[in-house]
Amino acid sequence: MNKILDTPILATKFYVPPLRQDFLPRERLLKRLNESQNYPLTLISASAGSGKTTLLSEWVAASESPIVWISLDSDDNDPRQFLTYLFAAIGEIDKGIVENPSSSLKASAFESLDPILAELINNVAGNRDQLTVVLDDFHTITDENTNRLVVFLVDHIPQNMHLIISTRIDPSWPLARYRVGHRLLEIRGHHLRFTESEVSSFFQQILNKELTPTEIKAIAQRTEGWVAGLHLAALSMKNQADLADFINDFTGSHQFVAEYLVEEILEKTDPVLQNFLLKTSILERFNARLCEAVVGCGDAHEVLKSLSHQNAFLIPLDDHKEYFRYHHLFSDLLQARFSQTASINEVIDAHNKAAVWLEENDQIIDAVHHFLLGKNFQRAAQLVDEFGLKMIFSDRQNLLKSWLDALPEDFFSTLPRLEVFRLLIELIKGTLDMSESTLEDKEKLINSLPPSPENDRLKRRALVHLSMFLAFQNTGKAIQIANEAQKVISDEDDLLKAYLYSVFYRTYGMIGDVDRAADAYKESLRLSEKSGRLGMIANTTMIRTYDLCQYGRLDEASYYCERIIQAGDGKSDFYPAGPCLIGLAGVCLERDQIELAEQYLRRGLEICQKGALQGLFTGTVQSIRLRQAKGDFSGALKEYREFEKNFQRREFTQMTRKVSVLLSAGEFNEAYALVPEIENLLGGSSFSIQLPLIAVEVYKLCLARIKIVQSLFEEVSDLLDEIEVTVARDGRLGRLMEVNMLRGINLYKKGGMTISEPIITSILKALEIGEQSGYVRLLVEEGQVIRPLLNEIFTRRDVSPKIKHYASRLLASLGESSGLKEERQDFPVNGLIEQLTPRELDVLALLASGRTNQEIAADLVITIRTVKKHASNIYSKLNAANRTQAVIIAREKGLLPDL
Repeated sequence: MNKILDTPILATKFYVPPLRQDFLPRERLLKRLNESQNYPLTLISASAGSGKTTLLSEWVAASESPIVWISLDSDDNDPRQFLTYLFAAIGEIDKGIVENPSSSLKASAFESLDPILAELINNVAGNRDQLTVVLDDFHTITDENTNRLVVFLVDHIPQNMHLIISTRIDPSWPLARYRVGHRLLEIRGHHLRFTESEVSSFFQQILNKELTPTEIKAIAQRTEGWVAGLHLAALSMKNQADLADFINDFTGSHQFVAEYLVEEILEKTDPVLQNFLLKTSILERFNARLCEAVVGCGDAHEVLKSLSHQNAFLIPLDDHKEYFRYHHLFSDLLQARFSQTASINEVIDAHNKAAVWLEENDQIIDAVHHFLLGKNFQRAAQLVDEFGLKMIFSDRQNLLKSWLDALPEDFFSTLPRLEVFRLLIELIKGTLDMSESTLEDKEKLINSLPPSPENDRLKRRALVHLSMFLAFQNTGKAIQIANEAQKVISDEDDLLKAYLYSVFYRTYGMIGDVDRAADAYKESLRLSEKSGRLGMIANTTMIRTYDLCQYGRLDEASYYCERIIQAGDGKSDFYPAGPCLIGLAGVCLERDQIELAEQYLRRGLEICQKGALQGLFTGTVQSIRLRQAKGDFSGALKEYREFEKNFQRREFTQMTRKVSVLLSAGEFNEAYALVPEIENLLGGSSFSIQLPLIAVEVYKLCLARIKIVQSLFEEVSDLLDEIEVTVARDGRLGRLMEVNMLRGINLYKKGGMTISEPIITSILKALEIGEQSGYVRLLVEEGQVIRPLLNEIFTRRDVSPKIKHYASRLLASLGESSGLKEERQDFPVNGLIEQLTPRELDVLALLASGRTNQEIAADLVITIRTVKKHASNIYSKLNAANRTQAVIIAREKGLLPDL
């Protein structure tokens, strides 16, 4: 039996903690909590011992609506376990809402969990009955992905569903947005604190005696109405003859008050019970048999029964009172006292006794936890070695990583799978530092695993991830490893094969093998669609969009992105749509469709925030580029610096943007300082890798741009000659266009800003490619230095109207949106100080064709009023009185082709 993935769900986590017999009703808080049915989210946030769980238990007991309760703990940080319990708990209310979620969760090894959660949301919405979900002790959930899932649920929660969160610490969610949108009800510590009236009622009920108003005020002030402190005080007061003296001596912040009271309670407890409390405090949850194993007693059932009767901060986790936990604060203080009063060996012994019992009872995760705390690294390592593979394939890498980090290094040499687990986690997370160990060592490590079905499965996955990691760095080695993996992957494993062909696409693309890259992409897409799992291919499609744009195939780039997006049937939260929306934003940005690019980018980043790291990386690069396009150079630089902190990666696309941002912001010295780094990459590096062709071209273009500013014109010319050889041969039109434009700029600056025929020849080559493929932004990003070069095009009779019209579009887009800081200046185009916008050029062409305003509106999908507004702007800029004059002037200035 799978001791991790198939461990039965703990039903005790679904039980609402029963109310104490002496609990004090909180009518004012119940009224506030009743309002939760008017809000998607209710947040009960206060310190430990504030009565959050008791209040919720009281409210649930009085409620008539279906309520789901889940008591969370640190194990629920795993997103799949969290969702498993959420589905199971809701299934207890209505099994129709949840249909076999476990199979979907297990099958989602490489995918986002958003689609599974979206299905649950749709099912709840379709059910129409009101449903409230209580998540108690949410502060134990620290995993970013699990938090993101709950935010996703809140953002898309149906009207008939309500979420109540109980926590010690505010989650890092967009709470301000929820407040503004009236989507959040809050119950805070100050709400939960007992008023003096409640303190009076509380002590009267607990002690069966009335305190004086002075005593009530004193104890209320000193405990600050803190519920746990009041309970602890009441326990101590039971044996106090002089309450006034006790209260007068009862001082300090509630933390010290709690410590004092625990000592008072423990000191008045017999040593046998003290020993029981201290040793069992190491357990997060326990039953009598586990307590007996840890303490070494035979009467734990009676002890727990007695503690429960005494209300000694023992919280039952089920109706049968079989499983318990201590009040969190009480447990923390007991553990602190245990570590202070017991020897190290006693503490270690208690953890090991707990671990042995937990392992024997198939609670492997808790067993590993206690073996590690008990310094029994040998047994912990053996369990990690045995069950780590299941953790890898259930995507519980975070928990596995914490285990591996806790083990001494000695065990990694004796249990080689541990090292492979660690390598695979680094590959999956993209954190592998190749400078610390050679590639040969990593590959040798994977292949050194002794033959077995489990090891073979681990080896296949490790090889695929290693090859994908190397795709952008050492393409030859990546292809070699991918070929090895291909030989051992089962024909039935469509998803892993899709990953493999994605590797082939990325590697062949990086060496400029267009045909083989295209074939590999199509096969990866086919296998991904066959498996119904599009998360990975979405990232590859985003990369392909960038590649296709380099080849001038912007329409094809859009097609593949839209194909993936449409697979989501228009769902706004369709996970694979995120990277593809970012890909579409890149295409629109290339065409200078700024508003549309911004819309796609915003939607794409919202989706990718839920876990698509590659999408966030590329999307942030596009966001920086968008700022530059809008002329916000300082904002672009600021965003880039933040981006560099968040993404500790070295990729050629990142270097391209860095050089562009620094030059456009006027940070020339910082740009100059990049030259040695880039030259080192091109000449060899500490990674001992051979850069692929595409990366080499990009790095050389970066050098050329910097060296133009440094006036190193001959070096620039040599670099451009080298790049042109490969880009012309392989048909990378976008890069060829860049080369020609940079060559023109280099000659222009070398000649002292004098325009010569070689300059015009280079510029025309760039414009011909750009006009044919639809490029705008790639040329405009060169800055205001190209303005006089474009102006010169209008003076040439041998230049076609089509190219002149394209040059006009570039000038209109140029504006103040791009360029080196020192080079921004005004250059009129044939006397036009204010240029026609791209839309005005479209309207001008239709005016010249003789179309009516109504026909123009229909062609451009705008209103007639907007057409008239554009026409008025055109007349003003051309200094024309009417349509006829505007067309004549436009032809004279080369804005329209001659008749």
